[in-house]
Amino acid sequence: MGMLLSFFGRSNSVSDIMENKDPPSPGEASPGCCFLRAVGLITGNMRLCGEWVKRQVLVVQLLDWVLRGVAQVMLVNNPVSGLLIVGGLFLQNPWWALNALIGTFISTVSALLLGQNSPVVSSALSSVVSKWDLPILTLPFNILLCLHVAATGGNHPYFPQVDFKPNVHLLALNESVQSLDISQLFLSVPVGVSQVYGCSSPWTGGVFLLALLLCSPTICLHAVCGSAAGMLSGKTHSSICMKGNA
Repeated sequence: MGMLLSFFGRSNSVSDIMENKDPPSPGEASPGCCFLRAVGLITGNMRLCGEWVKRQVLVVQLLDWVLRGVAQVMLVNNPVSGLLIVGGLFLQNPWWALNALIGTFISTVSALLLGQNSPVVSSALSSVVSKWDLPILTLPFNILLCLHVAATGGNHPYFPQVDFKPNVHLLALNESVQSLDISQLFLSVPVGVSQVYGCSSPWTGGVFLLALLLCSPTICLHAVCGSAAGMLSGKTHSSICMKGNA
């Protein structure tokens, strides 16, 4: 990973490294150079692709915007990463993948109709918090989700309200911690990454990590470290609770 970080540099894109070099003639281009150029076209934020899309018809532009919108949940800006994430959602549940595309399409079209550069809630919050130079991150999503849950009530089929109860089964749950093996602990890392989209499959998490690596090795590294830290925290907490109940 350290080699990847040093190779991609600050921009995390091969194309940004090579853009200042004069392109060699077809006869001088080596296979390695051609490979790097091909990789550079799909890594980072795909700046060259974005410039090409601006000259295309609205349908092509809309497809690029939707895929970038899907990927921006993970704070990356790459249409290929968005396509991989949609594929990961399809592995988990095809219905989820379809809803992700429909939701991003509606938000993008709404922004176009209203003349906004981004979804309406994001634009409104950005104009406010920009005065303090603060990022909005996933705050628009959290606001809309809370409003949706509040409007649908406790009988929502996908987001039902659950009453909090005492941890009467805490000891039984902690006893299961002892049966965990190393493979389960390692699989919990990609599962933790996939839970950003509400998924629970390690295969889906692996596809998400590949999408992050394609755009930014730095973000991918942080995702792995964050998920691993959450796993270790849960493991440590469970061990402490189990000792306290012994």
